[in-house]
Amino acid sequence: MQNPRSVIPSSALEQMKKLKLHLSTDPQPQRNTVAILGTGPTLRDCPDDGSIQDMEIWGCNGAYVYKRVDKLFVMDKLDIVDKRYPGMVKDLREEIRVPIFMQDQYPDIPTCVRYPIEDILHYFHVPYMTTTIAFMIAYAIARNVKRIYFYGVDLWCAGFNEAEYMDQKPCLDFW
Repeated sequence: MQNPRSVIPSSALEQMKKLKLHLSTDPQPQRNTVAILGTGPTLRDCPDDGSIQDMEIWGCNGAYVYKRVDKLFVMDKLDIVDKRYPGMVKDLREEIRVPIFMQDQYPDIPTCVRYPIEDILHYFHVPYMTTTIAFMIAYAIARNVKRIYFYGVDLWCAGFNEAEYMDQKPCLDFW
């Protein structure tokens, strides 16, 4: 099998190395390992013991309800969030005290951090984001995270909108 790096011209690789991603919006120190948490059935496989102390825990949407998170990513607009996850907008405004990465800056959400979409698009030149998990993966790669674990990112859940997952799976396969 061909080395994936050999497909990219060396000049492009050098340019990517020189490109500085401006992620100063991230208020927390970076770690080399991240666990990305969805809300699917395999979330139960995420360890609750000290073995995850050396990694950042990033939650997608409602994952904060089930596990401790260091960052939360909610990429849907607030009216969509309110319809899909009753009570979550209230939690975002009043309860959650970790950075919450969102598409827009919401002044009424104290820990809201605007996701640096322009920087991410400039860095990758790929506007292929069909799911919050894709935004999280792109952010982790741009931050030079060395290892990513996935829990609850199953892209299938009985009784949920399977058509939505069908659109999301190829995107996650890409990333």
